[in-house]
Amino acid sequence: MQSTIVTTATTAKRPIGAKSRHVQRSESAVFIVALMMVAVVVRLHGLGAPNLWLDEANSWYVAHLSWAQLSTNLRTSPVGPVYFVALKLWMDVFGTSEAGLRAPSLLASVILVPLVYALGVRTVSMRAARVAAALTALSPLHLYFAQEARMYMLLALLAAATTLAYVHWRDAVTGVGRRGRAARPLVAYALLAMIMLGTNVVSAPLLVALNIDAAIVIWRDVRESASRRRAAIGWMAANALVGAVALGLLLNRNPDAAAASQAWREALGIGGAARALVAYPVAAIHGIYFYP
Repeated sequence: MQSTIVTTATTAKRPIGAKSRHVQRSESAVFIVALMMVAVVVRLHGLGAPNLWLDEANSWYVAHLSWAQLSTNLRTSPVGPVYFVALKLWMDVFGTSEAGLRAPSLLASVILVPLVYALGVRTVSMRAARVAAALTALSPLHLYFAQEARMYMLLALLAAATTLAYVHWRDAVTGVGRRGRAARPLVAYALLAMIMLGTNVVSAPLLVALNIDAAIVIWRDVRESASRRRAAIGWMAANALVGAVALGLLLNRNPDAAAASQAWREALGIGGAARALVAYPVAAIHGIYFYP
C-alpha cells in the first residue's frame, strides 16, 4: 500500500514540472514579443523625419550605382560589399525615401532582440537573457543606429548570430547539447562569419575571441581523444574557409584608394585613444555621443 502511494505521488509530480517549463517558455515568448513590439514603436518614431546625413547619403549613392559601377566602387571602400548589395536590392523594391533607406537597419535592430535573449539563455540564465534583451530593445545606442542607413545594425545582428551558432557548436562538442549534432551549427557559424566579414572587417576581433575560446574548450572540456580530434579538425576547416573568403575580399581591394577615403580622420594618439576607450561605454549607454 505504501509503495503504491509513493509511486502515485512520484508520477503526479512529473506533469507539474513539465507544465511549469511550458509556462516558463510561454511567458518568455510573450515577454520577447512584447519587447519586439516596443522596439518597433520607439524605432518607427521619426524614422523618416531627418534628412539623410553624409554617411547615409553615401550609402544611397553607392547602392544606386549600376552593378558594374558598384563593383568598381566597392574595390576602393574600406568596408565590405554585403550591406550595399543588400541595400541596392532593397531599394529596387521599397524605394529611396529616408524611411525606406533606414528600414533595413530598423528590421535588423528588432530581430537582434530575440537573438540576444537566446544567447543569454544559452550562456548565462533566463533572467540575464531578459535583462539583456530589454537593454537591447531600449538602448539609446541601438535606437540611434536603428534609424541610420548604414551597415552597423546589420553587423550587430550578424555578430550575435555568429556567436549564437558558435555557442551551439561548443555545446554539441562538449556534450551540453546533443552529441553528434555539431555539423549544422558549425556550417551556420562559417556562413555567418563570412557574411559578417563581408559586411565590415571591424568584426574580425570577434572571430579571434571565438577562436581563443574554442581552443580552450577543445583542449579542456572535450575528454575523448577521438572527439577532441574531430572537433579540432572541424573547427579548423570551418575557419580556413572563413579565412579564404576574407583573403579573397582583401585581394579584391585597392588598398591605396581605401586608405585615401579615410584620410580625413585624424590620429587619436595613445592618450586620445585611452580616453575614448574609457569614456565610450558610459557615453554610449546614455547616448551623449548621439544626442547633442
